Amino acid sequence: MARTALLRIVLALGTAASSAAPAASETGAVPVRKLEAIWTTAVPGKPAEGYLYGWRLRVQRDNGISLAAGSALVTLDAGGKIRRRALLSAHQTESYSSIPLEGGDFLVQPNAAGVGPMRLARVTADGAARFTAQERLPKDLVSVLHDAVLLPNGRIAAAVSYGPGPNIELGLLVFDAAGRRLGDHRTTIFMPASEGLTRLFARARDGAVEGVSVLGMGSRPAGFGPFMKSYTFTGEVPVATEAEFLGERSHLLCGAMNASGAVIVAAAEGESEDRPVTLRWFDDGGEQTEFATVGAAERCQIAMRADGASLVLLAPRTLLAFDGEAKPLWRAELPDDAAAIGWMSDGDIVAVHQTARGAAAVRYLAQ
Repeated sequence: MARTALLRIVLALGTAASSAAPAASETGAVPVRKLEAIWTTAVPGKPAEGYLYGWRLRVQRDNGISLAAGSALVTLDAGGKIRRRALLSAHQTESYSSIPLEGGDFLVQPNAAGVGPMRLARVTADGAARFTAQERLPKDLVSVLHDAVLLPNGRIAAAVSYGPGPNIELGLLVFDAAGRRLGDHRTTIFMPASEGLTRLFARARDGAVEGVSVLGMGSRPAGFGPFMKSYTFTGEVPVATEAEFLGERSHLLCGAMNASGAVIVAAAEGESEDRPVTLRWFDDGGEQTEFATVGAAERCQIAMRADGASLVLLAPRTLLAFDGEAKPLWRAELPDDAAAIGWMSDGDIVAVHQTARGAAAVRYLAQ
């Protein structure tokens, strides 16, 4: 039986002490940490690139950093030095969806949210193509690459969607290392405003990958909200479960899952402009275990560790850290608006800040 104890913390985004006091009295004071910049690196890429998809950031196993914003791909080492960069060619009317993969490659869709054939390519950090794949589609059908994961066997699973915009069909595509399509599973689910929200995560059991799960924003007869759809692999064919909606009727802002299947989603509930953001934790069986109301935010991003600990960005500047039991550990304020965050293996934080000329990647120590 999942725990049903209420974890309610109201972490005011303002600075008034009077508004912060009730929250501290309910769960104990949440320590405030100061962020110290260890290094700052200017990275290429215009702030407007990656519209709908934003900056995508992956912290690699060696604490190297893979960044993507539209057609701009950047790879940094743990010390902040740029090791690789690529600016992919694109037509004026094209918008890239670019996903950093484990190991340093990227999966990209040059014509994201465009009509006609869906083109995908796996490219190296230098921009060289490892494979290209194309799917013929009706000329009025929109396709979007949402996310992708590189599996230990060298295959790539990709979450895509199709429709007139907004899209109404979720697809899971599986490719081998040469780009041959091995699996294709389609589900009809209306996905409003999910272009930059849908994420794909690998699940493991006893150290072996057993499947993948999609977190996204969908609708159903009873309303709309965050959903999870899981797939296992029978040979080369993905076998899906029914989509499971998580929490109350709400607008998904971001979500994350660790390899054991534990999930955290952040959603805005209600219709007012300053509606609060609620974090909800779910176990690997989809049962809610905790939730926390954390105030309002423009958008968010979550980095989740294997032990279930999570780092939440409430944009533009607030960071919240929780342990694997959803207990608040600390909060901090970034010095500048952040476009993306990552959590390094030693506990340091990397953030991408947009600037007038492009962006800057900064590694922080949370003191």
